[in-house]
Amino acid sequence: MRRTNTSSLKPGFPLIPMLLTALLAARPDAASAVPITYTMTGTGSGTLGATLFSHQAITFTLTGDTDDVSGSDGNEINRAVTGQLTIGGLGTTRLTSVAIAMTATDFGGGVILYELTIGDTLGYNAIWSDQFSPFPFDLRQSFGPVTYSSRVGSTSDVFNSDDGYFVPYPPLGNIAWSAILPEPGGLAVFAVGIAGLLWTRKTRCRRRGGLD
Repeated sequence: MRRTNTSSLKPGFPLIPMLLTALLAARPDAASAVPITYTMTGTGSGTLGATLFSHQAITFTLTGDTDDVSGSDGNEINRAVTGQLTIGGLGTTRLTSVAIAMTATDFGGGVILYELTIGDTLGYNAIWSDQFSPFPFDLRQSFGPVTYSSRVGSTSDVFNSDDGYFVPYPPLGNIAWSAILPEPGGLAVFAVGIAGLLWTRKTRCRRRGGLD
């Protein structure tokens, strides 16, 4: 009479909990802090410290977490971002106090880059959009690239950096904002791989049990 080795069907490690955890983590609406990267590209002139630049490519790269976004109904802000500024021909410098906001007000609906002042409050130094209508995105989701013309309040608007004040001269051109969340696809593939290993293990165990 054939005996089935039932003990060999028990996995040596918790495959099912791992599979469920991976599947839940792969959901885009998982309730946890998710890294997000905001990028603004464009062209412009200005000064960085004592160095003058003219008609160069400009890129702001801001990184943070989605759970640091506050506000709702088309008016949101993320103060807890770290920023880098890259200027063609000059290189990259760290921005020491910036925030990103999205607003639907007449002040300048769209994505706004702010310089933070004492106490993490918003200063008047900002680069904002000329479009006064709400956008179909928020600061917790991937979006873009969103292109628009931009304004700088005046040549007195400055942003602090490790290499001195960054002073953009208006207007800036070819402005595009985008935001990127990490793709859940990698986690989903991992979950499928775990499921495949579990299925293969059970199949092999059943075949071995049938031969005993």
